[in-house]
Amino acid sequence: LLEPGAPPNGAVGTSTELPILPPRDGTVLSSTFNMTLSACGAGVLSLPFALRCTGWASGSLTLVAFAVAANASLSLIEMRTRDL
Repeated sequence: LLEPGAPPNGAVGTSTELPILPPRDGTVLSSTFNMTLSACGAGVLSLPFALRCTGWASGSLTLVAFAVAANASLSLIEMRTRDL
């Protein structure tokens, strides 16, 4: 059993103070850029594996089909935002 004020899980030290962190200088633009790079990076890394599993012909057709679907959904979102 833990005594009041004892560190959990056998941690060494009794300090309950949090470490001092440097100030965060992130902006909305840098956050957007970081999220975009993360999403694109995952797609770029998974694309060769997907094409290897499906083959060149069906993989290319699937890629084009999903590109058309993404374009159509973005067009619908754009039309709805213009109505607001």
